[in-house]
Amino acid sequence: MKKFLLVILIGIILAPQAWVRGAVSLTSNLRITVCNGSDCGDDTPPSVPTNLVVTAVTTSQINLSWDASIDPGSPASGVSGYAIYRNGGASAIATTTGTSYSDTGLSSGTLYSYSVLAYDAILNESAQSSTVSTTTISIPSNAPVPSNGSPSGSLAAGTTQTTVSLDTDIAATCRYGTTAGTAYVGIPNTFGTTGGTSHSTIVAGLANGITKTLYVRCQSSTNVPMTSDYVISFSIASPSSSSSGGGGGGGAGSPPSPVNPANQVNVIVRGIAYPGSRVSLLKDGQTAATTQSGPDARFEVQLSGVGEGTFTFSVWAMDKNGIRSALYPFTVTLTSGATTVISGVFIPPTVSLEYETVKRGDPLRVIGQSAPQAKVSVIFHSDTEIIEDVSADAQGLWTYALDTLRLDYGDHTTQARSVSNKDISTLSKLVSFKVGTENVVAKKEVQASKSDMNGDNRVDLADFSIMLFWYKRTLTGKSPAGVDLNKDGKVDLVDFSIFAYNWTG
Repeated sequence: MKKFLLVILIGIILAPQAWVRGAVSLTSNLRITVCNGSDCGDDTPPSVPTNLVVTAVTTSQINLSWDASIDPGSPASGVSGYAIYRNGGASAIATTTGTSYSDTGLSSGTLYSYSVLAYDAILNESAQSSTVSTTTISIPSNAPVPSNGSPSGSLAAGTTQTTVSLDTDIAATCRYGTTAGTAYVGIPNTFGTTGGTSHSTIVAGLANGITKTLYVRCQSSTNVPMTSDYVISFSIASPSSSSSGGGGGGGAGSPPSPVNPANQVNVIVRGIAYPGSRVSLLKDGQTAATTQSGPDARFEVQLSGVGEGTFTFSVWAMDKNGIRSALYPFTVTLTSGATTVISGVFIPPTVSLEYETVKRGDPLRVIGQSAPQAKVSVIFHSDTEIIEDVSADAQGLWTYALDTLRLDYGDHTTQARSVSNKDISTLSKLVSFKVGTENVVAKKEVQASKSDMNGDNRVDLADFSIMLFWYKRTLTGKSPAGVDLNKDGKVDLVDFSIFAYNWTG
């Protein structure tokens, strides 16, 4: 025993920086293994990680990904994880079991470089990968400077709404109101399209003979607001009048009857989708309007000339990968002459899977998009429900890698919901997958069937409400194209029978 201890001590004294095999944390350079005979087990390091790339950059965060390493030893203990090195440092800044990493809390406008190595279960290490470098985005410290305000001057008589627009020299979010000298945080209205350098919105409720003055202030993406108003002012012309000749007495003609613009019912829908996503507003199952959300994921859709009555609306968005969200439905009763504003809409995150069948023991990547920096709760429905939280990045993109050893063989489902500040979304679409003995790549999303009225790739209650609305009603050119499922010119129980056959829930 004394001889054994002496050998160990001599090794430490003579080679304190040497890599001697054994199990010790990555923060130490010393490894010690005691074994009998000539076979000391796995002494082959994993392969060097390849294809290290930067996947996203913000003012304070850099996201990295790389290809997985393999452990070729015989015997092989298997790749256990990866160590990330920054700026050529001697010590790893972090370790991870996956093949991606987000480095946060960085300085803006600063160059950073990274390399990655792989290690196995007994801490054999590969060499470090090739280096990748990038610079974080610089933070502008100045307030936006507006220009090119429109419209101006006099607009034609009979104009009831117009598009108001302006440009800014840097990315900003712009608001407008009718009271001069209001601080940015107190201005009530946000432009429908904003967040970049071009800003526009629709102003309705205009009438002949009025002058409309809007006071605009914008705030940069780094929260530096304008401290003075940018004024956009225009007027609506009055209709021309004409004299009417009289038969006797030479009296003046009667003044013309006032021309009143048609009374329009306006619907405004405001909410949160995904940065730069296309947002669609459906009325009774048909697309009524579309818009694009800003970089902050906020959107506004305006609709005019709807008429009064009770209507079923729904909103959905498409993420940057072409995945559709679940529908966000609501029913509203509209009154003639009033503008109805629906706010607080928070479209649920999109969810898609890397595999439709995953080999048990392999990771299953769940990806999607939500609001920037939102907390996304990913829910796996199994015998024991699993709920894991991940954070979306500045573009709203999020990823979670599930350890499938936590699930039994068989069918499972997953969905997600988001929290952004105090806003909580509804649940996303339910996505199915199977845990099996091989990996089968998920197919591209396709439309469920002709019974899918709203194009969300499911046949469910949202489609049923569209069918129910048109039940025994006269079909017109405004009717949804697919609502008459058997093409007999009416919606009756036969159509509902076909619909029920295609039900997915």
